[in-house]
Amino acid sequence: MPGAAYLSSASALKIGCGYCYLATDTSIINAISTKASNIVFVPYDDIKNVNPDIVSIGCGITTSEFAQNIFLNVIRTFRNKTFIIDADGLNILSKKEVELPEKSVITPHAMEAARLLKKDIEYVNNNRIESAQLTTWTITVPLVADAVISGSMPTNSDAVVKIGDTE
Repeated sequence: MPGAAYLSSASALKIGCGYCYLATDTSIINAISTKASNIVFVPYDDIKNVNPDIVSIGCGITTSEFAQNIFLNVIRTFRNKTFIIDADGLNILSKKEVELPEKSVITPHAMEAARLLKKDIEYVNNNRIESAQLTTWTITVPLVADAVISGSMPTNSDAVVKIGDTE
């Protein structure tokens, strides 16, 4: 999905990342390169030649076997980097046993959280704090208006924050 790849990269630039690599298939590079002169395009096969500070993966990647192999390769290649995993990256995580890098952020909406936890969406919606705590192998930022953010803090103390709480 070239649109998701383009939008996630353009958004990273908009918020000030400074330098944005987009590792993707050459057909997608050809489709969107004229729209994004500030994005550095890298074919998948050359991904080992970049040195990112943060890796964002999942937007538009699909869940095909090919995409799953790319996902696992990126996790292995950049194990010591900070990861932001969204969209189909989360769907891949729900299908595969993957040890995530220590510094990972996942951004599931309720259905993605349900897939990750092997629960139904009703359970996740009715137990958002517990659901967020069950995914604290990373920092979890659920995509809902009344969000719950959960994660392990650098001091190793667990923290759960419910957006809108005044306490």
